[in-house]
Amino acid sequence: MTAVSKTWANPRAETAPRSILVVGLTQRVGTNYLGRLLNTHPDCTKPQTLYEDFLISGLPHLEGFVGTVASKWHEEWGARQKTPELRRLLGAAVSDFIRHDARNAGKRTVLKTPSVKGLEYAAEFLADCDVVVLSRFGPDVVQSAMTSFGWSFESACKRWGEAANYVADLAQQPQQSGRPAFLVVKYEDLVRETEETLRAVFEFVDLDPASFDFDGLGDFPVYGSSTARGGKEKVHWQPVAKPKDFNPSGAAPTGRRMPSDGSTGSPGASPDGLAMTCRTATRTGHCLAW
Repeated sequence: MTAVSKTWANPRAETAPRSILVVGLTQRVGTNYLGRLLNTHPDCTKPQTLYEDFLISGLPHLEGFVGTVASKWHEEWGARQKTPELRRLLGAAVSDFIRHDARNAGKRTVLKTPSVKGLEYAAEFLADCDVVVLSRFGPDVVQSAMTSFGWSFESACKRWGEAANYVADLAQQPQQSGRPAFLVVKYEDLVRETEETLRAVFEFVDLDPASFDFDGLGDFPVYGSSTARGGKEKVHWQPVAKPKDFNPSGAAPTGRRMPSDGSTGSPGASPDGLAMTCRTATRTGHCLAW
């Protein structure tokens, strides 16, 4: 039997607008904030229904599918050599799904997910998407997660540490394309140096900075903050006018004490103890958010 050699391509992917996927190390790192900022660019659009998409998180299942079916193919068929094409075509279907859910056809859909699970497969499956990873100072993530969602101290530290390790390891891997598989953005830079950070993001995802209203950044509202809630008791995602003293970065280690009533499982945890625990939880996370 002679193997047929043919390269399959997705003709739409060459002309269709590239989607932008924002993924966060965990929850409470600011994916909502960055996603909304990007969506104010005139060339971008929100999805109709995918408020949080988790599409990259599902890529390990697609990789499992590829591995399962390819293991049934006989070596002499030559089909196993086409597994990269199978990945690309499966990913093209995911990309088409994103574009079909866009509010404005022809613009670049911005999606966000508070998880980096599956990031190792994004370059192979979603080569026609741009991926931005958002990181944040570990103690602030822990503080915010405990305050907002009731995570335990240990669980929050573990989640952040594992995610930071995972992304740091991936960032060290060489890419065949010569282009980084994703851009890592620090939440602290996004808050303190918003314009400069956005310009770096625009360059990576190929958005024209001249079309963006940088003058309007000062009036950009707060969404989902664990501290600036607009008088409401619980965390919510309605716009809140930014307080003059709003400073969500660096608060946990300098001005707060963690609960000491035992509710976190770590009685008496101090800011210094929190920082030490996060350092212990990750060996390389300082490369991302420390």
